[in-house]
Amino acid sequence: RAMSAKTFSSSSVPCVSSARAPRALPRLVTARSSSSSSSSKTTSPPRGNEAPTSGHASLKSSASLGTSKLAQSVASGLAGLSLGIAATLGAPAPSMATELDILAQQPANNKYVYDDANVLSRANVAGVVRELTQLQIDTGYHIDVVTLRKLVFTADPFEFADKVIEKWYPTVQEGDKHGVLLLVSTGKEGAIVGGPSFMKKVGDPIIEGIISENIPVLTQEEKFNEAISSSVKRIEAALKGEADTGGPSAVSKKRQRTYKTKEEASEKKDISVIVVSLLLFISFVVPMVQFFGYTAR
Repeated sequence: RAMSAKTFSSSSVPCVSSARAPRALPRLVTARSSSSSSSSKTTSPPRGNEAPTSGHASLKSSASLGTSKLAQSVASGLAGLSLGIAATLGAPAPSMATELDILAQQPANNKYVYDDANVLSRANVAGVVRELTQLQIDTGYHIDVVTLRKLVFTADPFEFADKVIEKWYPTVQEGDKHGVLLLVSTGKEGAIVGGPSFMKKVGDPIIEGIISENIPVLTQEEKFNEAISSSVKRIEAALKGEADTGGPSAVSKKRQRTYKTKEEASEKKDISVIVVSLLLFISFVVPMVQFFGYTAR
């Protein structure tokens, strides 16, 4: 019994100690686990769902800012391109002036050229204006030069020119010393009308010469500037009492053939045959004659 008690007591001690020992182990394990978890928290990189650092945030913000600026510039460029295309394709082209537009204009004392057909150069317009201004100062006659692309409502240039002078100068007193020189670019025709004093001073021969020589001949060659300037010079000479300078004469352009007829070709062929035959005769006969002459000696 004593031995069993000792044995029991000795065996019971380890049992008690073994039962108490595991109580301290969880604390060590938890301490170690907490330290390892803290170290893992400090050393592990940020995961995808965690917030980025300040450097990454600044890079991301600058990239987004650059992308937004690029998008704004592209949008503005596309908007400007669309506006340019719309202005080019959608805007209607300015139409040419018609008879109604000419009649609606108000004549001015210092305006002499109404180039609604856009066929006159600026230099020519300036020169014509200087001549007509000086003509009005010297003689008191005023000439309005009107160019029109085509006649739509009136077929006759003289009829439309009469409407112009009646609309611009309604009374005889206003239009007595006024004249209108009309040129229609598409029809290659024109007209000259004016008040009683103007028409009497210019005369029918000058008017007929301008209408049949200056305007049709020069406009046929697309020389609208020369047609107006030469017509103004002839009217100016008539109003000043000077000799008529005359108009251009129509030059007939006869087409010439660039090929040869059968007779011309056969004649040239016969001459060629004769020349070639003569050369062959000389090249063969002359050496043979020389050879026989040397051998006969």
